[in-house]
Amino acid sequence: MKNILKETSAKLLALSAILLTLAGPAHAAKCALWITGTSTLHPYSSTATQVDVSIKFQDPASKTDRIRDLVLAGKAKELSVVIPVNLMKSESGQMDKNMYSSLKVKEFPAITFALEKYQAASEKDGVSVKLKGKLKIAGVEKEVDLESSGRMKDEILVLEGAKDILMTDYGIKPPTLMFGAIKVDDKVTVHYRMQIGAEEKQ
Repeated sequence: MKNILKETSAKLLALSAILLTLAGPAHAAKCALWITGTSTLHPYSSTATQVDVSIKFQDPASKTDRIRDLVLAGKAKELSVVIPVNLMKSESGQMDKNMYSSLKVKEFPAITFALEKYQAASEKDGVSVKLKGKLKIAGVEKEVDLESSGRMKDEILVLEGAKDILMTDYGIKPPTLMFGAIKVDDKVTVHYRMQIGAEEKQ
């Protein structure tokens, strides 16, 4: 009986190790994100004061592999970004209230992005990355393409990019102020700067 229990425990441990390997190690990542747009009065911007990022790589050749090499080898298998809407802040409290209302924050408290696939190419001073994923805003999910340029800073890969989107594509009516006297343009630009660092300790 003891032999059977030992054999079963050994198999379970081996299975756990295999599953952990397939899942891949988690790496430290953080992201700065802000939105810019225009209105009939003046340009405006809103910054995400919190961005939750999760990224995992599959089957690294060794723990010493540089992040850039892993990205170029197509090893990034999971990337998700979550932005709490009520933590998007501008210089105007009234503008924030209008934005939260337009984004239906009570019903859909977060903006999310989930990676589906990507292509990376080596550049002279870094790497270029084309990402395809699903962006969900105000409960509406659409497939988007993102183009990023990357550079190494010490042992950290810094990816930067921007994406124009239309609010109406996500069922959002561009807000107005002063009883319609001030109108916000439908197009906004999402800017991001993501930093991917060393492997996180489990």
